[in-house]
Amino acid sequence: MPGPPSTFEAPRPTYEIDVPNAEDIPRLLELWEAQYALHHELDSNYYVPFTDDVRAEVEARLHDEVQGGETHTFIAREGGSGIGFVNFGIHENDSLDTKIKMSGEVQEIFVTPEARTRGVGDALMGKAEDYFVQQGLTVSSLMCHAANLAALSFHARQKYVPKQIVHYKDLAPTPDADVPAQRS
Repeated sequence: MPGPPSTFEAPRPTYEIDVPNAEDIPRLLELWEAQYALHHELDSNYYVPFTDDVRAEVEARLHDEVQGGETHTFIAREGGSGIGFVNFGIHENDSLDTKIKMSGEVQEIFVTPEARTRGVGDALMGKAEDYFVQQGLTVSSLMCHAANLAALSFHARQKYVPKQIVHYKDLAPTPDADVPAQRS
């Protein structure tokens, strides 16, 4: 016999996800810098540090998006702070041997460590995927470093599956080359 109806209500998110505006650009730059630091820590032989030149390029791209009105970025905000972002686009595949010729591509996603496990990443991915569906796309893709175990686990929970794995070989090894550490 069924019991009484549940009165449980899931807590509502305390964050909002939106298209960034000009005031968000400094917040987004902080988030991009934190993401670059995480990537560079994962594998400094593959990822570049967040230099002044990189900052200027990212800032110029964000300004172009905001001013042009055609944004491919969403920001998660909470209490006036940026707690995450997703950047995405449309990927055209000209390989002759694949059926997938066009897909949505999640290019970057980052959530601050203190905001993780609260659904922020899920909500950001949902926004990007909604955009892809609105564009008539039926597939979403992304790339992730093999040593980023937390991100790989997140992507698996999002139902992303590996289709092709890119291998790299250093043909000019240096004696002080870092071996990427695995992160969990």
